[in-house]
Amino acid sequence: MRSTYKSNHKLTLHKHLHRATALILLLAILTTGCRSTAKYKKLAEIGNQYTDALNELLIEAVEIRVKTSSEQFLRNDRDYQKYARTVTETEYRTISDKDETRLQILYSIQKHNQLLKAYFNKLGELASSGAPGQAKKEVEDIVENINGISQKLQKSKLIKDKNIWSEVPKLIISSKIRGALREEIEKRGQTIMFELMLQEELLKALSNSIVADIKIIKSLQEKRFVIEPLAQPELISDEDTWISKRMEIMKMEIKSAKLKTASEKLGDVKNIFQGFVEGNLSREQINRFQNGIKEILVTRNKENS
Repeated sequence: MRSTYKSNHKLTLHKHLHRATALILLLAILTTGCRSTAKYKKLAEIGNQYTDALNELLIEAVEIRVKTSSEQFLRNDRDYQKYARTVTETEYRTISDKDETRLQILYSIQKHNQLLKAYFNKLGELASSGAPGQAKKEVEDIVENINGISQKLQKSKLIKDKNIWSEVPKLIISSKIRGALREEIEKRGQTIMFELMLQEELLKALSNSIVADIKIIKSLQEKRFVIEPLAQPELISDEDTWISKRMEIMKMEIKSAKLKTASEKLGDVKNIFQGFVEGNLSREQINRFQNGIKEILVTRNKENS
C-alpha cells in the first residue's frame, strides 16, 4: 500500500510539474510575441512620425524656395526701373522653370517618403500574420514603386555623393526575427537601408539649400522693409509695424538653424531601422529620435497658428 501511494504521489507531482512547465513555456511564448508585436508597432509608429515631420520640412522647403525667387523678381523689377525697363517673360520663365524643377524633386521626395512609411507598416503585418501571402505581394509592389522614384532622385543635382550604395552597412539580422519578416529583410533590408541613406543625403542637400535661400530672403527683405523706409525723407508712418517686421526678419537666422538641426535629426532614421533589424535598438535611441520629431512638429504648428 505504502509503495503504491508513493508511486501515485510521484505520478501526480510529475503531472503537475509537466503542466506547470507547459504553462511557463506558453506564457513565455505569449510574452515574447507581445513584446515582438509591440516592437513592430513601435517601428511603424516611428515611421509614421518620421513621415509627418519630413513632410513638414518639405512643405517649408517649398515655401522658402518660392519666397526666395519671388524676392529676387521684386529686386530685379526695382533695379530695372532705374534703366526704364521691365522684367521680360523670358527672364521670368528662366527662373520659374528652375523653381518648378526643384518643386518636382521635393514632391518626389515626399512620395518616396510616403512609400517608406507604407513599407514599415507592412513589416508589422508580415510579422503578425499567420498567412502573410497578401502582405508579401503588397510589399513587393511598394518596393517596386520606391525603386522607381529612387532612380529619379539619384539623378538629382541635390545628390553629390553618387557612391551611396557602396557605403550601405551590412545588416546582421537578429535571431529573434523569424518567418516571413526575416525572409523580407534578408531579401530587401539592404535596399531599404540604401533608400534611407539616400533620403539622408537629400535632407543634407535640402538643408544647405534652405539655409542659403533664407540668407537671400533676409538680405532682400531687410533692404525692402527696413532700410529703404529709413532712407526715405518722410518719417515712417507705422513705427510698430516697422519694428515687428524688422524683428521677424532678424529671427530668420534662428529659423535657419532650427531647420538645419531638424534635417540632421531626421537623418538618424536609418540608425533606428538598423538597430531594429539587428536587435540592438535601445529605448534611449527611440526616445531621443521621437523627442526630436515632436520638437519639429511643435515648432511647425506654432508657426502655422
